[in-house]
Amino acid sequence: MGKIKRGPLTELIDEYEKRMRWTVQITEIDHGTKSSECAQLLSHLTPDDFVVVMDERGESLASQDFSQFIEKIQLSGKPRLTFVIGGAEGYAQDFYAHAHKKLAFGIQTWPHMFVRVMLVEQLYRAEQILAGHPYHKQ
Repeated sequence: MGKIKRGPLTELIDEYEKRMRWTVQITEIDHGTKSSECAQLLSHLTPDDFVVVMDERGESLASQDFSQFIEKIQLSGKPRLTFVIGGAEGYAQDFYAHAHKKLAFGIQTWPHMFVRVMLVEQLYRAEQILAGHPYHKQ
């Protein structure tokens, strides 16, 4: 939800995307009413997507567990894993019915632009963990 202006945060996102072997596609949705945002989000989903809603009330996973979660989805045959980052007002209640999982980066509330950076970094970290690369230190 929302758009990030060019700057340090987009540079970080670009850097992690450049490092990754996995394909990452970011789609920005314009702010509006919860109902219009829900319609826009649904227009980008397919019935085969595994949809993860980023929500402060979602489950928090350690990086290792996050990588195992992603591997499980990859092995399930789902063609696309879709993460949705809501706007300041959250999601329309109807949208939750389309989510397969709710995840959080802790119990704090984060601006959507920070969550985007954290998510792309965690995706890169998961890729490195699954590849056995020493990027992730335990």
